[in-house]
Amino acid sequence: MKKLFTPLIALLLFIGACKKDTIPPLDRAGMLRTGKWKISNSKVRLRLPNGIYGTVDYGAARKKCIVDNYLKFDSLTRGAVHNGGVSCNLADPDSVGFVWVLKNNDNNIDILNCYTLIDSVAQSLYVDVNGVYQVKYDSAISYISNIYNGVLTNFSQSSFILEYPLIAHYGDTTAAKGGSAGAPAILPDTFHFMITYSNY
Repeated sequence: MKKLFTPLIALLLFIGACKKDTIPPLDRAGMLRTGKWKISNSKVRLRLPNGIYGTVDYGAARKKCIVDNYLKFDSLTRGAVHNGGVSCNLADPDSVGFVWVLKNNDNNIDILNCYTLIDSVAQSLYVDVNGVYQVKYDSAISYISNIYNGVLTNFSQSSFILEYPLIAHYGDTTAAKGGSAGAPAILPDTFHFMITYSNY
């Protein structure tokens, strides 16, 4: 009996020690800090040339110089958008800092000073059959530099989706709105972005 009892005690002590060494799972803030986050899918819901709202995948329209950019969420509430190697301009910095904070049980995020985070700045997102319709988010017009209450969905250590609306402007080339290909009317609208970031 004593021979059986001693190995049993040793086994229980070993199991207890293993439980103490178990690393607790990372929360969302911890996961955000674990790696480099790069855009792997980019969609936006906006008003199409026919006047009806629709979702456009604009990945192919993203500028080559920002396709390789990635995010790093550093300690505390600091982070940065890093140049992945291809610059849009020679004077571009290697990184641009931002401030972030998770809210609402880590389901929402505020990102401040995110001008360079918004990868759709001054880009055509949709072109009509005549090739003249341009829809773009342009922070030079809209003066947006912060994202408030962005929604985090499909969250894991390898990817997440960030959804947020921004008031933006677009050139309307439809005759009904008084626009033309030569001088489109600039109209405000809400762009709803759905951006997938993958950890690589």
